[in-house]
Amino acid sequence: MKKKVKIVIGGTFYGDYFGEVDERKGYYFGKPKGQGTLKTKEGTYVGEVQVGGLPCGKGTFNYLDGSKYTGDFKSGVWSGKGNLTFDEGGYVGEFKKGKPHGFGKDYDANGKVIYEGQYEKGYWHGKGTFLSDGGGKFVGEFKKDKFYEGELTKNTGEKHIYKKGKVIKNDKVKSKAMKKTWISDDKSQKYVGEFKGEKKHGQGTYTWIGKGEISGIFEEDQFPNYGTFIDFEDHKYVGEMKERNGKYNGKGTFVHFKEKYKYEGEFKDSQRHGYGTFVQEDGSTFKGNWKNGLKHGKGTLVNAVFFRSGEEKGEEFVIDGGPQTGEYIEDHPHGIFNWEMDSGRKYVGEIKGGFFHGKGTLTHPDGKVEKGIWENGKLIKNEGTN
Repeated sequence: MKKKVKIVIGGTFYGDYFGEVDERKGYYFGKPKGQGTLKTKEGTYVGEVQVGGLPCGKGTFNYLDGSKYTGDFKSGVWSGKGNLTFDEGGYVGEFKKGKPHGFGKDYDANGKVIYEGQYEKGYWHGKGTFLSDGGGKFVGEFKKDKFYEGELTKNTGEKHIYKKGKVIKNDKVKSKAMKKTWISDDKSQKYVGEFKGEKKHGQGTYTWIGKGEISGIFEEDQFPNYGTFIDFEDHKYVGEMKERNGKYNGKGTFVHFKEKYKYEGEFKDSQRHGYGTFVQEDGSTFKGNWKNGLKHGKGTLVNAVFFRSGEEKGEEFVIDGGPQTGEYIEDHPHGIFNWEMDSGRKYVGEIKGGFFHGKGTLTHPDGKVEKGIWENGKLIKNEGTN
């Protein structure tokens, strides 16, 4: 028989459950056992549960932060074989006590395998293969996520041999490149580094004097496909420049000195494009998708706690921090958002400029629900309060 029951574990409310229950004598209102749906403060689980209500067996847990686990559970934790996905990528393989343990694979947001091999308590530990964004590769043994014994081949062809976590042999690629300095006729630009013939080729730094510089491995007079760019007035970028034209293309980290923010993720033609994380000085964070420098697609915004003043009577509206997850179109929120606030309140609905704005439902920690049309954080049309 299926029933809806509340689950309490160790005297603490755990969640609401709807599904099969064990109704033997002495089981107050029946205890969950079998197939069902469990809703908790972490998210929603659909699958098998053990007596008492914890996930046990096969199931799927959709978490409020956007991550998802499908696979085996034991006493409420990931255990057995499963697939964990999140915005930055995921892991597929074996789990033990809630952590990757055994054989598995880590992959990025595009599905590219980063690491394949053995895990222990969540770490890369044992035999495995690591593939870097820049084309490097390590094959051998890992110890707590670090290279331990094996061979690292860099994208330049240079090889490092590791023994007990230390490099014991470094075979550099032999090159006819020679180091020298080039200065433009107008003395506005210079290059210091390796050449092949008359062309910039190898490790070097190209400087726009007084403005900025780019460092990395040059090839036949072309800029690096991975390196560091510094604008002396503005910012620093470390990452991929796949088109070799000096523009940021691929994955990288951008730090703005003046506006005091950091972005780590994907770029296209020097603009945020793809998946990435944007962090401001006050701790406000956006994780999600970007297009041509603007938030576009699914994302989660976490604001620092802040206050806003009312328009008419100087009223003060307190807007909680906490994750707001939903869709964006050209930097603007679009459609329904899920907002889990630090105070315990939960809002599901439309937002604008950091306020509840449009149709939505606000649920308070004491169970009170406010539903209707909102404007700048105020309920202007009540469609049901309890």
